[in-house]
Parts: sequence; C-alpha cells; structure tokens
Amino acid sequence: CEDEAKEVSECAAITADFTSSMNAFNTYLETGDSGGEDGKDLCENYASSLQEMVDEGCMSLSDLEMEQEEYNMIVDGTFCSLLSLMN
Repeated sequence: CEDEAKEVSECAAITADFTSSMNAFNTYLETGDSGGEDGKDLCENYASSLQEMVDEGCMSLSDLEMEQEEYNMIVDGTFCSLLSLMN
C-alpha cells in the first residue's frame, strides 16, 4: 500500500506540473502573454511535462485523447519548432 500511495502522490505532483505548464502555454497561445517567459520555453515545458506524465504512467495517450503521431511530434520538438515558425 505504501508503494501505491507513493505512486499516487508522485502522479499528483507530475499531473499538477503538467496542468501548470499546459495552462501557461495555453494562455500564451490565446493571449500572447508569456508571463515574462519565452514562448518556445513555455512550449518546451509543456512538452516535457506531458512526456513525463505519459512515461511515468500517470496518463495514457488514450486518456489524453491524443494519437501516437501527435504525441511524437510534441516530444521530439517538431511541434514547438513549427509553432515558432508561426510567430
């Protein structure tokens, strides 16, 4: 039980980190407000926190309603690179 409690608390922290980075990135996309950070950094923080959440088994791609190809583009940097071209 202790191991399960540890896993749950770790996933809670990982999920909170993902939610925070996703919200900051979404705010940037919607308003252009980066909170003083570079937009590419916000994107990369979102991508790494997403990857950690999936790698640690806290959520699956189906939980996120995300296709493998879409996930791959986010974690390999393609998504953030394409985003910087749009700006």
